[in-house]
Amino acid sequence: MRAVVLGAITIFSCARDPQSVEVVTAVGPKIEPVAANPALIAVRADAHRVMSARCGECHESHRATAVPRALAIFDLDQPGWPDRFDDHRFAAGLIRFGSAPELDRRAFVAFRDAELAARRVTSR
Repeated sequence: MRAVVLGAITIFSCARDPQSVEVVTAVGPKIEPVAANPALIAVRADAHRVMSARCGECHESHRATAVPRALAIFDLDQPGWPDRFDDHRFAAGLIRFGSAPELDRRAFVAFRDAELAARRVTSR
């Protein structure tokens, strides 16, 4: 029973996008902190700007509209918000940014690519 509880999957969906689904597992891989570098900082800042505009209504804890389930996934107000993204969350983000303006989509893709590249370097 304990294994079932630990392995349970809870599904959350964004209030504004009922077709996309975010899966959060009770047990998952630990993401190690990525050493900051100027290029990564710039990419994160651009992604934060875009995500704040598109996702902040639910994913920024300072807003009255913040949704606790969304904040449990990631909170753009927290300094470690990029660390909350794993392969699944990047994939879900790509789906959500599928209908976004091209520059917004590019900012998210650049964020994903930079984060994954930095994590590969860190894991060596």
